[in-house]
Amino acid sequence: MVYVYIRTVIYVINFFFVLTIIFKDKKDTPTLFSWLILLTLIPELGFILFILFGRTIRFDKKFKQKDRADEITQEMLYNNNIVNYKKDNFYGNEFIRLFYNMQNSVYTDDNQVKLFIDGQQYFDQLIRDINHAKEYIHLEFYIFRSDKIGKEIIDALTKKAQEGIEVKLLYDDLGSRTLNRHMIKPLKRAGGEIAVFFPSVLKMINLNLNYRNHRKICVIDGKIAYTGGFNVGDEYLGRNKKIGYWRDTMLRINGGAVDQLEMRFIMDWKYITRDEIDYKKYFRKHDGTGKIGMQIVSCGPDTPTNEEIEYGYKKIIQNAKRYVYIQTPYLILDEGFIDTLKIVALSGVDVRIIIPGKADHPFVYSATKSFAAELLDAGIKIYKYNQNAFMHSKLIVSDDEIVSIGTANFDLRSFNLNFEVNAFIYNETFTKLVRTVFEKDLTVCTEYSLNDYYRRNCLTKVREYIARLLSPIL
Repeated sequence: MVYVYIRTVIYVINFFFVLTIIFKDKKDTPTLFSWLILLTLIPELGFILFILFGRTIRFDKKFKQKDRADEITQEMLYNNNIVNYKKDNFYGNEFIRLFYNMQNSVYTDDNQVKLFIDGQQYFDQLIRDINHAKEYIHLEFYIFRSDKIGKEIIDALTKKAQEGIEVKLLYDDLGSRTLNRHMIKPLKRAGGEIAVFFPSVLKMINLNLNYRNHRKICVIDGKIAYTGGFNVGDEYLGRNKKIGYWRDTMLRINGGAVDQLEMRFIMDWKYITRDEIDYKKYFRKHDGTGKIGMQIVSCGPDTPTNEEIEYGYKKIIQNAKRYVYIQTPYLILDEGFIDTLKIVALSGVDVRIIIPGKADHPFVYSATKSFAAELLDAGIKIYKYNQNAFMHSKLIVSDDEIVSIGTANFDLRSFNLNFEVNAFIYNETFTKLVRTVFEKDLTVCTEYSLNDYYRRNCLTKVREYIARLLSPIL
């Protein structure tokens, strides 16, 4: 009797959830359909998942306030010449116009960029840069673990804080849920500042679970910045035997784009901590010796359209004349994005996508393979990376003209829910370098064919069908 009563209450609540989805949240049709299936066919599970993942906060008051506060901060920094920029560079090409019109994303052309694809080389350089810091260190990560490399970085940060260097560390509570808080106590005692993005009310309960700060930003002394796919954890160094070698991409930047990453960090930090910021401490005049042009673009519930990076990806694909190469750990797309890829491929553009050869999240990987198979029909080539390694890189490169590297996957979560940041780079030499790296990756890949897809067993087909059906809310 009690069970019947509880089930009835859940059905009633789920009915109001459905009304909320239809009339208030105004979700897209595939997402609406997925939630309707869960809430009506599996009401108990659907109820729990909707509480955790279904609430849309994109248009909530607090995010409108953050968006406006970020805009005011940008205007203040530009108008007071705290962040320098060249107005005549804004409309150099249609990509620059796109990002500036959407987000006031400034184009800078004085950057030096170093590409990292190996975790050991990246972390060695990052720790060296931390050790050489003279004024401040700002770090923002989705995942920060209490393992060997996590402790090495905390130890380095603690030493700098003891020297009087300002240290700020911002991490996502969900991504860093395994972080042992005792490990970071020495950093706090040394004067380091630590902030948690969307902290949990209780250890395992977080009503903002669906909205993750997926950004990875490091800024040191206003002169050096990093962004890309690497978090802080031993698996990124290939120390997890189950995962194997970790293939990722990270950028080390010197030049005007450092200011843009610093500005992104400060806006995120201020939102969480409510600290008063002395902005003049964090922005420098750059030596201007670099020759690489780029824009830093963010997306998330705190940006004007929440689709800035997705639009950038689509624009690159639409403009391609010769080739488009993509790397992503997850491939979960809406119909518009799928059509964009198909149209370009059917027009004769060489479209190649590298996905992992094995899963880190099996259910999500089933959806990825389903979407990959649909693209094969249009002549798009799909490659599965070495099964003894994991492909986590997020990049798109086209026509030796433009490349984007950052934190945003090619999936609906990155496009609609996560807080992300990418660098869009306009430089032939650097773009050719990225293309060469992509082509080298192909040598350890296996091409995924339609024959492979059609040879699936019945259980695999059912799993992929269900994963595809629920993909809008994965």
